[in-house]
Amino acid sequence: MSSFRVGKMELLAPLAMVAGVVEKKQSKPVLANVRMYWENHSLTLTCSDLEIQTSAKVPCETASAGGTTLGAKKFLEIIRSLDDESDIQFSLQDDSLRIKQGRSSFKLATLPIEQFPMRKIEETGELRYVQRLPFVKALQSTVFAISLQDVRAFLNGLLFCIDNEFLVMVGMDGHRMAINRMALAEKFSERRLILPRKSVNDLLRLLQQIDDEEVRITLYIDHFVLTTAQYHWDSKLIDARFPTYQRIIPQQQDKLIYVDRDQLKRALSRTMILANERFKAVVLSWQAGELHLVAYNQEQEEAVEIVNADVSGEDMKIGINANYLLDGLNHLPEGQVCLSFTNADSSILVQSVNDKNFQYIIMPMKI
Repeated sequence: MSSFRVGKMELLAPLAMVAGVVEKKQSKPVLANVRMYWENHSLTLTCSDLEIQTSAKVPCETASAGGTTLGAKKFLEIIRSLDDESDIQFSLQDDSLRIKQGRSSFKLATLPIEQFPMRKIEETGELRYVQRLPFVKALQSTVFAISLQDVRAFLNGLLFCIDNEFLVMVGMDGHRMAINRMALAEKFSERRLILPRKSVNDLLRLLQQIDDEEVRITLYIDHFVLTTAQYHWDSKLIDARFPTYQRIIPQQQDKLIYVDRDQLKRALSRTMILANERFKAVVLSWQAGELHLVAYNQEQEEAVEIVNADVSGEDMKIGINANYLLDGLNHLPEGQVCLSFTNADSSILVQSVNDKNFQYIIMPMKI
């Protein structure tokens, strides 16, 4: 018999984090399980869906080394239900794991630890440290623009383009593109890789749970690995060629609108109440010192908003998806933003006047 003891509060958060990887349906029964291995006063928890693998280390009291796998979701529910203050005793006997705390005891079925598909990477990767909070901000400002399910594989992931001292992240779905440039303390070799949308969301979930000031990323040919003080996170990459995003960024736009971000957000939010429920189309037009926003719907209802703005270029009307524009504005800093374009059919470049590291491009709608 092998056993160990651990506090509930030390175990719960790491277990919930790794169990989040488990899918509702699995190709193998063992993929519904969490892998547990304990020795030398340390418990390692691992879950995998064959695309993402997450491990966490938890301090514990070990009587002897051992390991097994058991149903992740059921195990998590049991741990959540136990008292916060008392330690939990675990003992492995044959093909079952016994859990005991006070007068509560559980006996869970297990699968052999050898059946769990632990990922092994033989090659040498390129390792660098990045600041966690700027990394989180860059991921949040681009992941929302990734396509949900597109036949073009590259649209279903986030491009990481490493250009010496900058890590550029690009998300696009065919209607819009979000670009964030994050400065790096150390130079990387030039690389381009695509991380799947699901992996980016799971990575964000992990980064928002921890409080490390910096994290370590390691880049391999077909893997992206992130390591923190407690976690080891590993994801496969999308094997596809991402288009040259620089060519999509509009150049030499001659029609410019400078407007306060918060005023534009509030005006858009009110106008789109009466916009078509499916397309959320809003028409932008302008004249000296004013930006007009107009929305209609099938019931012939109308909403009009007028916002103070500095405008250059001839008067024109252009249709936009209000939700798309709001998505971009939400990731721009407070203050003046600039909307630039050339005509009613050209793409619209949205960026902050004070911070050029985030650029957002949306396609217009026919009006």
